[in-house]
Amino acid sequence: GDMGDFTWNGTLFWNRLEDAITNVTIGTGPLATEAGFAPAGGLVIRRQNAGYIDAIGVEGEARYRMNEMFALNGAFSYSSADVHGGTVAPQLNGKQPVQQPRLTLVGGLDVMPMNRLTLSGLIRYESERFADDLNTLSLGTAVTVDARATIRVSDNVSAYIAVDNLTDESIATTKGADGVVVYDAPRIFRVGLSFVQ
Repeated sequence: GDMGDFTWNGTLFWNRLEDAITNVTIGTGPLATEAGFAPAGGLVIRRQNAGYIDAIGVEGEARYRMNEMFALNGAFSYSSADVHGGTVAPQLNGKQPVQQPRLTLVGGLDVMPMNRLTLSGLIRYESERFADDLNTLSLGTAVTVDARATIRVSDNVSAYIAVDNLTDESIATTKGADGVVVYDAPRIFRVGLSFVQ
């Protein structure tokens, strides 16, 4: 929709992914399998087709141009995605897909103090995610902040400097049954040029 300085759009969706190939937990240690021995606390995981995944949700975004200098941006996505393992993997029925947050919220502010200069800030929130198919290894929630300064060199060329994960948060991306956690990238500085035709 368009309401003068306020624009928005929204989408309702329903998706089904059938015969999804995924990591399926078939046992927990201590356990002896054809692949070897899993110690206490370990997981025995096999790649296989596992029923289907239903995802029902809504997503949208909006932008409000307050004046010539300030603009607000926002976006959200909510997805009630559930695995249906059927008779192949009944232990997955009703579980949340791996590393898939149900709720994502994004808010941003653009400041244009000069004709060719834009300063942007963005904050992103993701609800709880899980590292495993049984939803026993929580990755927690995640909040990140990004910042960017862009200067328009010409009608077709812009130069920018950006900082991803400005506050240097430790965002877990996966986690093992042994407690070892893998994290996303720390604070990163980027400089570059962008071209538009």
